[in-house]
Amino acid sequence: MNSLHRLGELWKNTFINSPIGIAIASKHGKFVMVNRSLCLLLGYSENELIQYRWQDLTHPEDLLQEISLIFDIATSDRNEYKIHKRYIRKDETICSVVSLVSAIRNPDLELQFLLNHVVDITELNKLREITKTKLTADLRTDILLALQQNEFYLEYEPIRDLRSDRIVGHEGLIRWQHPQKGLIAPLKWIPFCETDPFLMTQICSFVVTEGVKEARKRDTWISVNISPLSLQSPAFFTLLSEIGWTSDRARIYLEITERIPLDSTYLEKLQLFGYGVMLDDFGQGHSSLIQLLQILDRLHSDFFKIKIDGWFSDNISNRSTQLVVAEFLNILHGLGLKAIAECIETEAQLKLWQELGCDYGQGWYWR
Repeated sequence: MNSLHRLGELWKNTFINSPIGIAIASKHGKFVMVNRSLCLLLGYSENELIQYRWQDLTHPEDLLQEISLIFDIATSDRNEYKIHKRYIRKDETICSVVSLVSAIRNPDLELQFLLNHVVDITELNKLREITKTKLTADLRTDILLALQQNEFYLEYEPIRDLRSDRIVGHEGLIRWQHPQKGLIAPLKWIPFCETDPFLMTQICSFVVTEGVKEARKRDTWISVNISPLSLQSPAFFTLLSEIGWTSDRARIYLEITERIPLDSTYLEKLQLFGYGVMLDDFGQGHSSLIQLLQILDRLHSDFFKIKIDGWFSDNISNRSTQLVVAEFLNILHGLGLKAIAECIETEAQLKLWQELGCDYGQGWYWR
């Protein structure tokens, strides 16, 4: 009995004096017990705070996620969860916390109370934001310097005819060779450029300029990737005009992902400058037959190709995928269009694409 009493006193002292916020709430969310640290964090006295539910003080944007987690605890054998959330203090300022919630159940395993440990990370988040801002500014400066100091280059990956195995084209993939950091992976900096229209236009201008130089050296066509955002930049179209590429058949294609809807008037303008258009990652963005037909109303088929997203290569052994791909290829061929299968990495994938009648292939299998 004395051991239980001492244990109870120890828990009580831990609850009261803990440097982090602790609360016990009913299964409906009403605070039953709160400690001094939680009161200080939220700006309420103990008597004030136990008049509220945690739902009343949770930021509205975080409420739905936590209600879902508590519902999961109430209706399953799950007993705890952790969530990053925001509370609204008494003075209406916002604090960011990590909330660790555990279930307290009765002998029949029914949920009775919720034990909540609350760690204040408001200042830590501010420090992270300052650090992120500095890193962002540094990265922007590094990219602009890299453009000036010729640290970027294009690496060319072949595109082959699936019937003859002949190389018919090359995709120019941008690479960044930093003098101190070495080769920097595109995923570490391209997503950042896509948030900065000026940077994105500079990068797109670089790849087009380099792609045109390469196209003049090769017998095959060249494709390079540009962002749809660059199509909204007058400076980018001025560059295309200054390059002065003209041709009755496209020998350089600008690959444009259709993760956002495309304005076909911009694509028609590219054709007038002599550039072909290649829809990249087709099938996983805003792909639709309506958009395809709208583009064909403005572009000649000699200036338009489609790259089928790599997901289809990954799943090409699936019978349903094969049926969909076969029908789509029939439609494209009926429209006089050519299709390129991305991410062919095995001989089995290669054979299936050949059997389905795809025109071109690109991937690691041939390397």
